[in-house]
Amino acid sequence: GITAVSPTLGQKYAEVDTLVHIAERYGKHHVAAYLANKFPTKASARSGDLGEIIATAYLDEECSYSVGPSRLIDRDHQEWAMRGDDVLGVQIDAENVALLAKGEAKSGKRISKKVVADARAGLERCDGLPAPQSLSQFAERLRRASEESLADAVLRIQLVDGIRPENVTHVMFLFT
Repeated sequence: GITAVSPTLGQKYAEVDTLVHIAERYGKHHVAAYLANKFPTKASARSGDLGEIIATAYLDEECSYSVGPSRLIDRDHQEWAMRGDDVLGVQIDAENVALLAKGEAKSGKRISKKVVADARAGLERCDGLPAPQSLSQFAERLRRASEESLADAVLRIQLVDGIRPENVTHVMFLFT
């Protein structure tokens, strides 16, 4: 797991161009100092982040959803939990319909029935649909990644067409 996750971990917390800029301007060792301010120090927060990172990678690599840049880049504080949907993905089907994946990621040493119930409750928030604020942020992240057509598809279903429950897949990702 460490071998698979560590090469791209910095990119989950900062834009690559920011890391390159710091390395070029201040030296490579300052990149580590910058990231130290972004990585959570509490074990529970690190575990939660890792669950989201792996869940997002799974949705992207195994399920062929576009997930855009990590939402952890936009976090206000390294120890604060992110609000909204843990994981979002979008893909366009053969009929040019946008399909969304809404995911809840939970992690810990043990996954109790209560944790699973909490994940299910998270998936059912907003009538089982992605939260409007999560979709807005998701579309912005897709635009930043130059995935304009996918960003527009997300904006269109959010602002014009409406989200249809049959176009939303739920993913519960439990990491222990």
